[in-house]
Order: sequence, then C-alpha cells, then structure tokens
Amino acid sequence: MKDWSNYIEREVAEVLTELSDLGYQVESDEPSISTFRNIKLRKGDETIELVCSQMEPDVSEQENIAPEDEDWWIEDIYENGESFAEYADNA
Repeated sequence: MKDWSNYIEREVAEVLTELSDLGYQVESDEPSISTFRNIKLRKGDETIELVCSQMEPDVSEQENIAPEDEDWWIEDIYENGESFAEYADNA
C-alpha cells in the first residue's frame, strides 16, 4: 500500500487538485448521508476512495448533503479496498 499520510486530515479540494496532477480522475463523488462523503478516483488499474468528513459537522442534520454545500477533509483513503488508517495503525 502507498503511503497516503500526506493526504489525511487535509481539505478535499487541495487533495483532489494534487491527485489530479498525478493522473487520478474522479470516477464518482457520492453525496453525503449525515457527515460523510466518498470520492472514488482511478489511475489506470489503480482505484482509491477518499472517505471525507465535514470540517464542522452539524450533528442534528440527517439529510443528504451536497458536496458543494460544506467544507470537507480527508478522514481515510482506501486503496483497492484496504483502509490506509487501519494499515498505518498496524504498521
């Protein structure tokens, strides 16, 4: 697994720009349920998924939240289905 630590706990917009510069393309950007958002990216055969949280979540909100309606930060990155946070914790 790649070292994704440089992207964790950073703003989504910054990370998407950097990953785009590295050749990753957004495949899907799922609206959030409550305080989460998932963005799938692909580069060749490699697939990653950014697990995002609201920077200032309103826990009373339980509706879908459009990506452009909130500020988001990266909580975890899944590479080919494996969690970087879990990988880093076990390394």
